[in-house]
Amino acid sequence: MSLEDNTAVDLYDIVLLLNYERATTDPRFRHAKLREVTKTDFTTFLVLRERLPVWFLRSNKIGWAFDTKTPPASRRDEPDLPSNMVLIPTPDLLRSLTPKELETYFWQVRCHDGCFTAICLVQEFFDLFPKTTRLQVRLVQNNKPKVFDVLADNRVILEFELVDPNLLTLSIVAPGGMSHIGGGQDSMPHSVLGFRSEQEGDAHDQTPDFDAILDMSSLQFGDAGRGFRGKGLFVLEPEKDYAARLKTFAKGNDFVDAQLSLRIRNPLTDQKAWLQDVAVRAKARWERRHENPFCGYCGAPKASKRCALCKSTYYCDEAHQSGAWSFHKHFCKPTTQ
Repeated sequence: MSLEDNTAVDLYDIVLLLNYERATTDPRFRHAKLREVTKTDFTTFLVLRERLPVWFLRSNKIGWAFDTKTPPASRRDEPDLPSNMVLIPTPDLLRSLTPKELETYFWQVRCHDGCFTAICLVQEFFDLFPKTTRLQVRLVQNNKPKVFDVLADNRVILEFELVDPNLLTLSIVAPGGMSHIGGGQDSMPHSVLGFRSEQEGDAHDQTPDFDAILDMSSLQFGDAGRGFRGKGLFVLEPEKDYAARLKTFAKGNDFVDAQLSLRIRNPLTDQKAWLQDVAVRAKARWERRHENPFCGYCGAPKASKRCALCKSTYYCDEAHQSGAWSFHKHFCKPTTQ
């Protein structure tokens, strides 16, 4: 949660909430339980060569197979989490997976093809606020904290192509064999949000020069998409740092020539009702953040482990506190209260 009561809505904290509510209820993988991970060929699921030939041609790849079973009515509202994503009893193929690997796979699968979904979600969220709402942007630049405020609507969408992606991913969800494949083409579209401090001018200026780039779906690229110092679950960083990061996503990109726009005019109509629901839940949780603190690493509710220094940021457990520390330490304000 935010470090103190500010009139500005904190972007970092809002992304925690939006990503958590989105990932834990993603309709594509709702109640899906992992039964196989492979970097070669599946052994528990038949993949037809004529259906997905690219899967058999690429060497740098990773695939996941899921079973979906409707839980009892009493458990249908439970969120999907890294901690409950594996079939019970655990298949032998998955027994050696570490908690970090499970976390990476969870977010990697649910961030697949998620850049435009995330931007639509941001739109739906801030449509619930007055136009005068201000946004606090926190990031680390040159190993120093940087904070600036802007109007929440003072953001720009950057759309560009990633050329020759470095990794092919494939998720298969049974029953039905629904497949989600990414990175198998010569290029793939990607999109992020850009923010410019008001001291530097209007973020709506049509120039690709931004103080901060937000990529909420960066973990679709695996650990290469983790946030500051390879720890976070999304990316919020200076443009120069993000441009360098893109080299780990694909062999090339046209980020410097990104197409700029202010709003996605034709939102994902098949997901609009779900995204609106996610936005409403996130807003309600933001407004109740003092009564029900959320985790400063993953955005989960009912976080109970409080930072001993600032006493205002909470975490699920020591692992999440440790994962957030490389970022949080730059903004932690010790208190004697």
